[in-house]
Amino acid sequence: MTAIAGRYGTAIPRDKEHPRAFRTSEFFRGVAIAYAVFQPIGAVILGVGSGLGNPSYPDGGIGAALLAGALFWLIGGVVVSAVATVVGVPFAYLLGRSLIRVRHDWVHVLAFLAFGLSLGLAIEYVFSFGSGPFGTLLDAWSPLRAYTWACGFVVVVGWWTTSRLALSKDARALVSAEESNRR
Repeated sequence: MTAIAGRYGTAIPRDKEHPRAFRTSEFFRGVAIAYAVFQPIGAVILGVGSGLGNPSYPDGGIGAALLAGALFWLIGGVVVSAVATVVGVPFAYLLGRSLIRVRHDWVHVLAFLAFGLSLGLAIEYVFSFGSGPFGTLLDAWSPLRAYTWACGFVVVVGWWTTSRLALSKDARALVSAEESNRR
């Protein structure tokens, strides 16, 4: 690791004891990926939900509903998902830090899926005004609650993509360091 630190100006944060340690920049890359992936998914969910829930759109209106949903998403959904991201960041960071010693991908995937589902559930609960606290909370566990499932999905995508990029970069740095040591 010392050769890598000297060559690249920074040590790889992962080692045998902490195989899933991460840099702050890697963490925020995962956050950005999750946020970016959620935007088109959220717009489609809103559009499809609008089309299915409102048969007054012309010709069954899925096209008009998708357009209306996308426009509404640009007005409100992007801001709401940004706020949700900011609220979720400290908890995701703590979760990631608590798992730095865990090597197995499936543990991380399940943990971040549970985190994303919990975040989605909380957001849906907050934004389902007037439905009553217990009915809303129980309804949000329904598989029809697409935003909750989308939150779980994008959090895993953000973690998975960032993890793969970081581990791939580590492997390239190690190979490069070994090659330079042989010369």
